[in-house]
Amino acid sequence: MVVVLIGAVALSVVSWFVTGYHVVGRELRIYDGLVWRRTRAIPLERLQAVEASFEPLPFDAAAARAFGGVAASLRRTGRKPSARAFDALIAATAMANDLGVYTCNPRDFEGIDGLTVVAIPHPDRPS
Repeated sequence: MVVVLIGAVALSVVSWFVTGYHVVGRELRIYDGLVWRRTRAIPLERLQAVEASFEPLPFDAAAARAFGGVAASLRRTGRKPSARAFDALIAATAMANDLGVYTCNPRDFEGIDGLTVVAIPHPDRPS
């Protein structure tokens, strides 16, 4: 059981490191996967339309203070904040603005005290 768990974690870390992206023509291409390579192409017009439809939230002093609480919550549950750095920054920004996190990966935010997490279906996977 432990060997399987260690193998799964190692595979996940390596897969994360081999994920990449670049712009080709008018598309953003995302490459991921270690054993089964997958390429996804997203039209830049779609990304620009999404970006234009919201105001980004800054990572400000309030978010930095919230980050301390997020890091403490992750440590209490045995998770390393550095391994979840982007998720922790997202959580801290949401908490500083009294917002929840809507995500296809709610497990990424488990154990963060005071954070409202709303699971949404992944658009590429059948529900």
